[in-house]
Amino acid sequence: MGLYRRGPTWWMSFTYKGRRMRQSTETGDRKTAEKIFHKVMTQVAEGKWFEATADEQEEATFQDLANVLFDDYRVNLRKSLWRVEISVQHLEGHFKCYTANAIGTQDVRRYISARLEQKASNGTINRELSALKRMFPSQQSRHRRKR
Repeated sequence: MGLYRRGPTWWMSFTYKGRRMRQSTETGDRKTAEKIFHKVMTQVAEGKWFEATADEQEEATFQDLANVLFDDYRVNLRKSLWRVEISVQHLEGHFKCYTANAIGTQDVRRYISARLEQKASNGTINRELSALKRMFPSQQSRHRRKR
């Protein structure tokens, strides 16, 4: 845990409530990255860091998440945008009234059951769930790091 370099950028890694958190410092300068890391660790210790990110996600609606996903695909992954649009149409029928924090494991299981009753193939359901996972900011940043 701590700071590590990934390409020209410094990243930080730490554990919060048993969950590993990774985040870019968005700088190539080590001293600046260390300052950012120490500031974040101070916020974590004071209980202020996670509250800010939870509040942002709590207010995000399903449509907000879908718009962020579409923007990401338009910029980075143009070839598969049509597939994501189809997946989001199916997801929207089930999760339209949800906020980001309200979507839970049981909701996803109910969605899978509903899609299986509609005779959707396992591959189709997997693609739709992949689109759902990509809607959340932590998943998007993880995808961008792989490129």
